[in-house]
Amino acid sequence: MVHQIKPTDAEPLQNWLSQQPQTVRELLSRAQRLTAINNELQEQWSSEPWIKSIRIANIRGNTVVIFAQTAASLVPLRYRKASLLGLLKERFNLTCTEIDAKVRPDF
Repeated sequence: MVHQIKPTDAEPLQNWLSQQPQTVRELLSRAQRLTAINNELQEQWSSEPWIKSIRIANIRGNTVVIFAQTAASLVPLRYRKASLLGLLKERFNLTCTEIDAKVRPDF
């Protein structure tokens, strides 16, 4: 029987998650990286009105998966593809070459 560690009120959730099996730690690490990427993107392009309606949802191989609340917010992003890919390479050492953008109004 495997002993399950359960979080207590005094223990931060992140500490508890970091003690879980490798797959949970990998998931947590991936979520933290996506959060950092989205924060950087929001900061770098904060003057762009459409930036708040897009999110980097995943990095799949050499493809950046982006969710947008509206199709209109994807238009300026398509013109800035090279800038986005350059930012990912410079700040996060990602060698992505493609963008897969999808409209997801409920993200």
